[in-house]
Amino acid sequence: MSHDIYLSNKDGEVISHVRFTMGDMNAIWFYDLFDAQKYNAGVSGSGKNKTFSLPQMEKAYKNYLNDKGIYQTGNQEFFTWQQNEILKFIKNGIETAKKEDSVTIAFC
Repeated sequence: MSHDIYLSNKDGEVISHVRFTMGDMNAIWFYDLFDAQKYNAGVSGSGKNKTFSLPQMEKAYKNYLNDKGIYQTGNQEFFTWQQNEILKFIKNGIETAKKEDSVTIAFC
């Protein structure tokens, strides 16, 4: 099992994706960035979607920059890659929300 989290535009096109294994503590941290723990089903996402406005995406970005709750997992190369993927996910969401007013995140 894993947490597959998809970011989509208004046309339903996936514009970004992040994946966490069921034991990765950063999955919990990721849900917290978006104030979305109710979509966390433990070993995976709940399978539900939530629409996020531009201000909500910008808040997630601020949470990312200010939060010290991230866990160093795996080797340094994997950790750096994972953090870059999370940052890319958030930035893609902000850019899309600027154009379309909102984005949808599927927590699978």
